[in-house]
Amino acid sequence: MPCADLRRGVRAPPPTVPPVLRPRKSALTDTSWIKPGKVFRCELTTAAGLAGVDFAVARGLEYIEYDAGWYGPEFSTVDATTPITAIDLPSVISYATSKGIGVFLYVNRLALTDADSLFGLYKSWGVAGIKLGFINDGTQAMTNQIIDWARTAAKYRLLIDMHDDVRPFGFERTYPNYISLEGVRGNEQFPTATHNVTLPFARRNGSTWHLGAMTNETARTLSIPLSFLDSGTFAATVYADGTPGSSSYRTPVVVSTATVTSGTTLDVVMASAGGQAIVLTPN
Repeated sequence: MPCADLRRGVRAPPPTVPPVLRPRKSALTDTSWIKPGKVFRCELTTAAGLAGVDFAVARGLEYIEYDAGWYGPEFSTVDATTPITAIDLPSVISYATSKGIGVFLYVNRLALTDADSLFGLYKSWGVAGIKLGFINDGTQAMTNQIIDWARTAAKYRLLIDMHDDVRPFGFERTYPNYISLEGVRGNEQFPTATHNVTLPFARRNGSTWHLGAMTNETARTLSIPLSFLDSGTFAATVYADGTPGSSSYRTPVVVSTATVTSGTTLDVVMASAGGQAIVLTPN
């Protein structure tokens, strides 16, 4: 029962109860334009960009990217509006768009002094998304800046791919165009296989299963029962390690197919620092 203030003869308000914390809701009413997907970097030439589009189409990838250097040396160039002479960016973007492929552009934060103007320009070019580089996470000021970049990108319907060790803090839900952030050691740091195997995945898309296996520096064979499959037969496409080369990153990939059922047990053979990826599609 609320307390009474006996000195004045009035009833005091009840104690303030802290609000229940809830996940943030999206600030965007229309998210139909947000298309997550796979992206890979092209060499910094027009020819590489055009060939990259063809590569993406042939392999079901959604995006290509021009990384650091497309507008000049990233630590001494603060103008990210003019491509180097080796890249005819309008031609690459036009060709990519005609093939249904989006183009990402990398921008070092030194060139982000006027994000609104820059992102608006990129949108007018037909760019699909931006990869932000050298983001120093950890301070309140930088956290606020990251949110502002995501908000500004959403204004122009641009996707955000956040480079560097930015930790998740919930605003990917508020601005779902903020589709990717690293937060883990990336390939540029060449982490060991021991690190990689702490980031596993095995997933299903509709009736198609995607099975992944990784090992550390020790070669091994795993026996994996497929009892999770539904009834009937499945076509298994297996991407496996070939004969290891002189170093772990020179191991070739061998592709094979097989017919399997829920009663099948796969012997997954993995080389040192290797693994397998298996796609299971119902026949």
